[in-house]
Amino acid sequence: TLGDQSSKAASLALTFKPTPSLTMKAFGLYSRLEDGPAATGYLSAYELRDRAGNVIREDQSNCNVKGSNGVTTRFFCGVAPGLSSLSPQADTANTAFITNFLANPNGRVTDVGLNGYGLVNEFYHIHLDNAWDIGDTGVTLRSLTGWNREEKSEIADQDNYNGAGVSGTGAFYPNGTYNFVFLVEGRARDFSQEVRLTYDKGGALQAAIGGSYLNSWQINASGAPNLTGSSRRGATQSKTKGIFGSLTYAFTPEFSLSADARYQWDTLY
Repeated sequence: TLGDQSSKAASLALTFKPTPSLTMKAFGLYSRLEDGPAATGYLSAYELRDRAGNVIREDQSNCNVKGSNGVTTRFFCGVAPGLSSLSPQADTANTAFITNFLANPNGRVTDVGLNGYGLVNEFYHIHLDNAWDIGDTGVTLRSLTGWNREEKSEIADQDNYNGAGVSGTGAFYPNGTYNFVFLVEGRARDFSQEVRLTYDKGGALQAAIGGSYLNSWQINASGAPNLTGSSRRGATQSKTKGIFGSLTYAFTPEFSLSADARYQWDTLY
């Protein structure tokens, strides 16, 4: 139905301590959004007639100004007028034209379950955090791992105009009803890993050294079923590798000196 919004989410966190010096944490999140077509109408400041001369969009402007060149410009001022019986509405019916288009895999990048006007967005996230205190040395080895996956798909009438009943529209309105139906969808993945060693024995010296890696990938598609159908956009990918370190020394309880450094490589595809 118009304006429908549905969201589901679930998360789970686990902590495991097989030994006093080893802590393992895991966290997972899942969410899914399913929205129907937006509850919108169309107010027109100009009259529109079809090729047979029938008024199909009336002039609803309430604030018209004539310029020095004699041309009247139409505006909406103050309280907006209500929708008229001729006010075009968004296409929202899941006709065979729409369902057949969504069932066609050509040019598509996801099958997240969109079966009509609206939006579907599905997201997964997992991260792991493992820390090992190495004896009584003050040294801790820590591993951080992250993974994300997102898929989304939306189809909507971009200009809120339903051409049903308009005579003589020609090929621009296939089946006599569509003019600017548009599909946008995408798929994205990323994986990250960081490993670090830290030293802190409660004394004046604290230190850390480590490395990180990130691999991110996404692909998009868009298209209008009444024009050219959907088409893939080239996938983009980036990889980032980095090394880092830090050193802190407390000369007195009131004065300490710290130094940090990081170097990374970025590769874009």
